Amino acid sequence: MPRLIRSTFAGAPAPGVTVLGLAALLVAANGVPAAAALAATPPAPAPATAAPGKPAQRLPLVERLSPSTSAAIVATVNGQAITLADVDNRRRLLAASVGLPLTPAILDRLTAPIVRELIDETLRQQEMIRRHIAVPEAAVRQAVATIEMRNGMPPGSLLPRLAALGIDPSTLLNQLRTQIGWGQVVRQALGSRAIVTAADIADREAALKAEAGQTEYNVGEIFLPAQGAKQQEQVKSVADLIIGQLRLGAPFPLIAVQFSQSQSALAGGNLGWVQASQLDPEVLRVIKEMPPGAISNPVKVPGGEVIVTLNATRVIGAPPGQVATAQDTAAGSAPAGQGPAPAPTPAVTGPAPDSRRAIEEQILAQRFELASQQLIRDLERRAVIDRHS
Repeated sequence: MPRLIRSTFAGAPAPGVTVLGLAALLVAANGVPAAAALAATPPAPAPATAAPGKPAQRLPLVERLSPSTSAAIVATVNGQAITLADVDNRRRLLAASVGLPLTPAILDRLTAPIVRELIDETLRQQEMIRRHIAVPEAAVRQAVATIEMRNGMPPGSLLPRLAALGIDPSTLLNQLRTQIGWGQVVRQALGSRAIVTAADIADREAALKAEAGQTEYNVGEIFLPAQGAKQQEQVKSVADLIIGQLRLGAPFPLIAVQFSQSQSALAGGNLGWVQASQLDPEVLRVIKEMPPGAISNPVKVPGGEVIVTLNATRVIGAPPGQVATAQDTAAGSAPAGQGPAPAPTPAVTGPAPDSRRAIEEQILAQRFELASQQLIRDLERRAVIDRHS
């Protein structure tokens, strides 16, 4: 994992942060935003080639799996099976939400990372059961309602539209349920460390004062875990897909929620304000060369690859108004390999980076991230995981 401090205490999204879950904003293959994509009836599969004189149409959607194929087991986690149907539903939802065509080639590239994600998700669910954590259905329904409300969708329309797109609605519901429950697991694990004391805040304020005059960065991340050369190659392939969509204008928070395997995904990948000493050295090198709004190429970090975007920079101790954002960066001014800066993003909002509230959130987020990562790694070490070829 990159050594990055998280800006939001995951498990309780900060005010103004959409509870996105697995597919908060569905984007159709033609780039239509979520509300419009879900409001329309999915078209019948189009031919792969257009008739003479007519515009090319989208590639045909891949056929649904047969019942016998759907039941095929791709992995078992402590004896609990993950089927090809589970993988297919997740990869379809990810592809559709990001705006990728549901073609065999795209789905194949998503398969390996999704299997790893589902293994970790299964471990989280099993730990929730062991700790007797049951997420009320009302909390899951509220999360769905929040998605609908914040994306301008009629109440009760999201799950039927997923089904109409050929995606099992339980894919989203299970993801939301696991996110909510895992937050409770990590809170239990933190115990008294979930309380930030006045001394903790004073220590952080003193550290900030000592760093006055240095640059700090408001950063977004998409972390893709990988171990070994084979996984690294698979992750690089998925990262290329993601970067392509980001540079075409797909919202960074949306894709972070869908793909990132860091707790910051719950906040749309937003890390908030971080100092140079808190960044992985290679990430820091890349960020220093980026104008606000640019999208990086994949950066290799311990445990995988990370895609970063720079939202803004500021000088520690400078007046609050002196913040450079993507609004100050002309389109197309990004260095080679980082892609043009997308449309101007709003200025960074929320508490001032050095306010007591922001410091408390940062400390909590760091503790939560570290505890979450340690928990899942411990669960992996103790688990019996069998990946089927």
